[in-house]
Amino acid sequence: MKIVNSIKELKSYLAEEKRNNKQIGFVPTMGALHDGHLSLVERCVKENDVCVVSVFVNPTQFNDKHDLETYPRTLDKDCTLLEPVGCDYVFAPSAEEMYPEPDTRTFDFGTVSAVMEGARRPGHFNGVAQIVSKLFYVVEPDNAYFGEKDFQQIAVIRAMVKQLDIPVKINDCPILREADGLALSSRNVRLTPEQRQKAPLIARTLKESTNFVPEKSVQEVIDYVVRKYGKDRVVQIVTFGTLAARGVIRDVGRVMDLPYAFVDSIAKMIPQELNITIDKALQMNPELRKTYENDPQVKLLIDMCKRLEGLPRHSSMHAAGVVIGQREIDDFVPFQELLTLDHTTVYNDHSGRTGNS
Repeated sequence: MKIVNSIKELKSYLAEEKRNNKQIGFVPTMGALHDGHLSLVERCVKENDVCVVSVFVNPTQFNDKHDLETYPRTLDKDCTLLEPVGCDYVFAPSAEEMYPEPDTRTFDFGTVSAVMEGARRPGHFNGVAQIVSKLFYVVEPDNAYFGEKDFQQIAVIRAMVKQLDIPVKINDCPILREADGLALSSRNVRLTPEQRQKAPLIARTLKESTNFVPEKSVQEVIDYVVRKYGKDRVVQIVTFGTLAARGVIRDVGRVMDLPYAFVDSIAKMIPQELNITIDKALQMNPELRKTYENDPQVKLLIDMCKRLEGLPRHSSMHAAGVVIGQREIDDFVPFQELLTLDHTTVYNDHSGRTGNS
C-alpha cells in the first residue's frame, strides 16, 4: 500500500494502472476510520482492480470553525486499518495541495441541498461538491463508494456528477450499526454519555415500527407512541382551514343574508388561481372591478371580505402527524387538552396565529 501526499504523484501512479487497463475504485473519506468506512473499502477492493482511499478533512464543508479544528485526525491509525483490507493507495493531501487557490465555485442543486442538513449547515454541501469534484478529477475513478448513512450527501453527489458530466458510477453502500442500532460515525466519539444513550432511540423506534405498524390502524399507532414516550411528550397537530377569496365571499354573503345566486355570481368572478387574493382578483378581472366600483352592495360585501380574508375558518386534526418531544411538550409550546382527545397541542403557524388542536 502506497501513501501519497501530492496530486502529481498520485496521478502518475494511476496513469500507469490505467495503461494496464486496470479499473479504478475510489472511497473518499475524512479519516477517523471505523468499520463502516472499511466496509466501503472492502466492496471497492472486491469490485475493482485498484482501490484508492482519500483521507482529507475538507475545510470548505465546515461552516463552524470549531467543528473543523476539533474533527478527529488519525492518519497513522487509518493507514493501519486500510492495509489489511486491500487498499492500494492512500491519498492524504494537505489543504494547500487541494486548494492552492480558493475554490470560488458555487453549485446549485435546488432543494436536494437546501433542505434537512443543508438548511442547518449553510454552505456545507457546496463544500462537499467542491472537494469531491476535485478528488474525482484527480483520481478519475470508474467507481466511487459512499455510505447510505449520508443519503443526502449521496443525492448531492449524484446531482453534481450529472451537472459536471463526470464519468463515474456512484455506488451507495448499506449502513453499518453498533449493537444498539446507532449508525457508525466518526462523530460518535464526540457524544456525551447522555447523548450517546439517547442517540439510538430513533433507529430503534423505526425498526420496531416495521413490525408493529403494518398490522395497526393510525389510532393504534398513535396510542402506542403515547404509551411508549408519555402523553406529556406526544401531541397531535392541528391544521387550519383559512378563508380564501371565493370562500370568504360566500360565507360573508350568507351572514349578510344576500341572495345565494347574487353572491355566487360575485364569487365566480374570482379567478381560479393558486393563492389568489381579492385584491389580485380586482386587478385581474375588469368585470369584478367595475361591479365593485359601481354597486354599493358589492363594495360593502367585498370590503368586509377583504378584512376577513386569510383568517382561520376552522381547525381540524392532522390525520397522522405526531410530534414527539425529548421533554414535556409544554417546555416548547403551550398546549391544550380537548375533551375528546388525550394528547393535543397549540400549533403556531408561519403568520404568528395560533389555534387549538
